[in-house]
Amino acid sequence: MMGGYDPIEGKLIAEQQMQHPSYQGDQIRWLPKYVKLFSDGAMYSQLMQLKDGYTDGHDGEWIQTPEELKASMKPYWEDDYTVVIHANGDLGFESALNIVKDLNEAMPRTDHRTSFHHLGITDKDDIPKAVEVGANFSVNPYYTHVLAELYSEQGVGRERAEVMARGRSFIDAGGKLSLHSDAPMAPAQPLALVWAAVNRIGLSGKSVMGPEERITVDEAMRAITIDAAYTARLEDSIGSIEPGKYADFTVLDANPYTIDERLINEINVKATVYRGTPAPLTMSNAGMVYNPNVMFVLSRLNGYQGHKHSAQGDICETSMMYQQALQKAFN
Repeated sequence: MMGGYDPIEGKLIAEQQMQHPSYQGDQIRWLPKYVKLFSDGAMYSQLMQLKDGYTDGHDGEWIQTPEELKASMKPYWEDDYTVVIHANGDLGFESALNIVKDLNEAMPRTDHRTSFHHLGITDKDDIPKAVEVGANFSVNPYYTHVLAELYSEQGVGRERAEVMARGRSFIDAGGKLSLHSDAPMAPAQPLALVWAAVNRIGLSGKSVMGPEERITVDEAMRAITIDAAYTARLEDSIGSIEPGKYADFTVLDANPYTIDERLINEINVKATVYRGTPAPLTMSNAGMVYNPNVMFVLSRLNGYQGHKHSAQGDICETSMMYQQALQKAFN
């Protein structure tokens, strides 16, 4: 926590950093009065906090304990910030949700738009509670494609793994759902996210994981456009093509609403229009591909139990493991 364990000092340091000239441009800037805080550990390293634990007996980890998270969130809440919370496991999500409920009871806010991000494993019963308190949800649907089959066999078990990165449950509960890649955790390609959320195909290509959590093409397209803009409080300027908004959109070589849903991730972007200026593309769908090298790196991370911040002083031990896996894969 910036400022040690003094939440007020941490907030002041963060706000000072926001004034750096590097963040004052049109392309790179902070959203006004937004902050991201962290609950539990990562999906790829199986360090998310789970209510019923792991099948192999290892433990998840807190990035911030619930007590620390509440303490660091309180000054932002009281200053009318929009808070984004990294939460991956069902216990991490429930704990953070309880904090939001407590803060909202102590100081009610009608449009706080607290956003829970990633949401790898969630308890379906907690979702309506989050909707009721005014939160929204941003999911990485690629978890299902890359991890659901593997985690069915390792650490998590099929019952929870097949419904990871839910979609339908959030929408049916009345929640606002957006999709994100969290690159490099998934390709930075919005249509790949649509494909993953609509189809929920496992990495083998032979299984559909949690078919009851699939969403429609229209719901997924909204989740990368207007509903994503809502989570950033930008729905009045971007997210849809209509008078009064910026002319920001893409030109595709196929219609995602009419093409075979299994081929949505193969649609190419032919051009972009940004602020009304067109830019034809010579390369589309560029970015990370889930080939054997990448999967090797991810599997190495998955097998590492023991996220610590003690190696060589200020070098995160997990980061060190990541670098070593990359070196072995690509050298």
